[in-house]
Amino acid sequence: MKGDSTALALIRNVWTGYGQAARVPRRDVGSIMHRALDLAIRSGLTFDREDFVRMGKELGGWSWGCTSEGVYSMACNRHVGACRAFEFCKGRPPFVLGGNRLHVDSALHWEGISRYAKVTSFADDGQSLTVCSYEPKNEQTKALYAIAGKPYGRTKIERRVKLTIGQIRAAERKNRAANKVRCHQAKVTHACAMVGLDVDSEAVRTMDEAQRTEALAWLADGRWSDQPMPKFLMDLTANHEALVGT
Repeated sequence: MKGDSTALALIRNVWTGYGQAARVPRRDVGSIMHRALDLAIRSGLTFDREDFVRMGKELGGWSWGCTSEGVYSMACNRHVGACRAFEFCKGRPPFVLGGNRLHVDSALHWEGISRYAKVTSFADDGQSLTVCSYEPKNEQTKALYAIAGKPYGRTKIERRVKLTIGQIRAAERKNRAANKVRCHQAKVTHACAMVGLDVDSEAVRTMDEAQRTEALAWLADGRWSDQPMPKFLMDLTANHEALVGT
C-alpha cells in the first residue's frame, strides 16, 4: 500500500487522535478536521494526487467536507499541489484565467458583462462554471467599488452566465498572446530609452511584430553600427538625428 504524503499523514494523525479522544464531542469533528486540512495547506505540506480521494475513503472526508469548495478556494491562494489533488478527486480540469485558478468567489471581468463578476459555482461534471454580476446597493457603493477596481458586493443578481472550460481556455490563450505583445512592446520602449531615442509607448504600439523584432535587432548595437536606422523607427522618433551613425 502506498505510504502517506506529509499532508495526509498529518490529517490521518488528527483523525486517529480524534477517534481515541473520548472527550472530544462528535459534533466537533468537522471543524477539527478542517483545521487539520487548513494547516496542511497553509504550511505547504506535500499533497499526492490521490490524497483527497483517500481522505474521503479512509478518513471520513466525505462526511466532514474535505472536498468543499471552500477548501479549494483556500488551496488556490496557497498550494498548487493541493489544488491538483482536489481537481483529481473532483474529476475536473483547472479553470485558469489571468494565470490564476478560478474558484468560488474569484473576481473576473468577462466580455458582455458590464460589471466585474464573481464565480459562484462549478458544474458537477467539471466542464463549466457559473459567474454572476450584481447590482450595487446604491450610487455611493457603486462609486467606491469602481474607484477600487473591485467586484460589486453581492446584492441583487444582475446577470448570470455559464462559462465552459473551452471558453475559459480560449480567453486565457488570448490573454497570453496579448501579454506577449505587451512584453515585446516594453522591450522596444526600454531599448529606445537606453540609446537615447525619444519614442513613447503609444508610438511603439503602432509597430507590428516584424517591425518590433527589426527595431530590437538594430537597437542592440545601433548607436555604434554602420547600419542605418530603420525608416519606420526614424519616422516614430523625434530626436533620431542626435544619434551617432544615423
